[in-house]
Amino acid sequence: MISYNGFNNGNAYNAQHQRIYTSGKTAVNSNNAGGQYGGGNSYAQNQILTASPEQILIMLFDAAIRFNREAQAANNAGNISKKLEKIGRVFNIISELSNTLDHNIGGEIAEELDALYQFHMQELDKARKDKSNKHLQFVEDFLVEWRETWLQVIDINRNEAAARAGQSHTEYSQGLTVAG
Repeated sequence: MISYNGFNNGNAYNAQHQRIYTSGKTAVNSNNAGGQYGGGNSYAQNQILTASPEQILIMLFDAAIRFNREAQAANNAGNISKKLEKIGRVFNIISELSNTLDHNIGGEIAEELDALYQFHMQELDKARKDKSNKHLQFVEDFLVEWRETWLQVIDINRNEAAARAGQSHTEYSQGLTVAG
């Protein structure tokens, strides 16, 4: 299970908008890590186990986007079992994002994000029965947009933290542009 502990150095605005995920340590079960990100590859497992919370968030979006695209390809090829497997993986990632929201810290923003996640999980349920990729494409568009949004939030947070510390800062997201 992956638990996101939020952003630890945001200002008042960022604290409200970024610390909406469950506080605590980031924990990755190494038995699940390889299966989700590289099929047991020790490099992939190490990448996850040493990643910052922000990197894990982006990795989750990357994986969800990849699995969604694989589901669409399987659907186009008529491979229903693979389509359903990949939809299940996307569903599990979005469910995890939803489950790790901290409504006490995030308040209304966490509620709105949770509603978005729930809505897109419903779209995935519809995609299971749909022979077109309409619902899958809708979910992909959401995932891509929110991945980019989180990259911007991470950059803002890092830049503000660096400015407060009086340090120069290069764009943090350059190291996070992993999606394909």
